[in-house]
Amino acid sequence: MSITKWMGPLVLLLTACLHDTRRADTALAGEPGDVTRREVLAAEEQIFSAIQGKNVAALRPLLAAGFVHRSPSGEELGKEEFLTGIGTVPLRILSVRGENMAVRAYGNTAILTGVQRAIVLGPDGHELASDGAFTDVFVLRRVEGQRRWLLAFAYSVELPAPSPPLVPPAPPPTPDP
Repeated sequence: MSITKWMGPLVLLLTACLHDTRRADTALAGEPGDVTRREVLAAEEQIFSAIQGKNVAALRPLLAAGFVHRSPSGEELGKEEFLTGIGTVPLRILSVRGENMAVRAYGNTAILTGVQRAIVLGPDGHELASDGAFTDVFVLRRVEGQRRWLLAFAYSVELPAPSPPLVPPAPPPTPDP
């Protein structure tokens, strides 16, 4: 199996670490309060921690019953297929970082968007990085009497690697003798 095949699913959900610290107490429709923002980001962190460790047992209760992962090709994976895929990723996931994450809430639904960077150890021992834009949809549920944001839908697009500069930078000027 190619490394590229496994990078796409990892790009989908591997976001965590960096938080959007802007306050959103009321103002615009969809702006969550601080509690909702923290809860959704915490749920995302738990998901990515479980994925990084390929811990299917920890990931399963974080996904809603009807969870769907959709790729740009239109392929959809249900909860069990997705969990099987995560559990069998043949690469070691070294780190995951989320950037530019934003949460919007609409009642019992929250949408988290951002860019994630995953670094994995390739089969040849070299580190490989993958960046992806993602949208995760969470639903608020009562689980064992507690509020829990569960991931119901996930979509991601792998971003192209940055292009190298077309012209190398000029060397610094040499000092006069």
